[in-house]
Amino acid sequence: MDGVLILSVAGAEIEAGRLASVWEVIAQGLRTPAQQQVHLLAERVVLHDDTTTRVFTDVEGDWDPSETGNQASLRFGVEGVSMQSPARVRVIRNRQTVPPSTRFELDTGGAPLPCALVASLFPQIARLGPDSRYRGYLWATQQAAGWDAEWAGELTGVDLARLVTQQFPHRLSGTAKIVVQRARMHQGRLDRATGSLTAGPGQISPSLLSAAVDALYMVP
Repeated sequence: MDGVLILSVAGAEIEAGRLASVWEVIAQGLRTPAQQQVHLLAERVVLHDDTTTRVFTDVEGDWDPSETGNQASLRFGVEGVSMQSPARVRVIRNRQTVPPSTRFELDTGGAPLPCALVASLFPQIARLGPDSRYRGYLWATQQAAGWDAEWAGELTGVDLARLVTQQFPHRLSGTAKIVVQRARMHQGRLDRATGSLTAGPGQISPSLLSAAVDALYMVP
């Protein structure tokens, strides 16, 4: 591997529906042995979907290959949003584990970012609703036995009807704010969580209250 390839553009435009294809290119590259190191600079990147246009500023990306595993990282600001620091995304492929594992990291830079930005990569995120936003930090590692993850942050604009009513035989509606002090997932199952949920106005079915008493040992 010789030197660093620097790519610099004044601006770029991406259709949100193409993000899954972009991710597949990155994922394929992460699985490939050492290649050319790349540094990307873009003053402005515009992301379009059917109803929304989002503008990202001062975008910097790095592609760092090695024999033990490649990694891709991205740093950016969001136009019109006050941020303590640039948001950061990093994806790491570790070939030292058997089988190889992939780790995803996100730090929103203290700003609430639209959850829709990663919904094309993680379809389950779409259940939070089109107006949901996340501020905080998370990491997740995909392994043969399932996902391990940990996160702390704040979810706002969560659509409870999409999250609960459309997935389970209970009724829950309204918009929620979820503050997670710390949550931990092990092998695809939520292992521990501390936080709070504030919601309303909305509706909740008696069957959901009964299930909370029976399964979560809540006080009726």
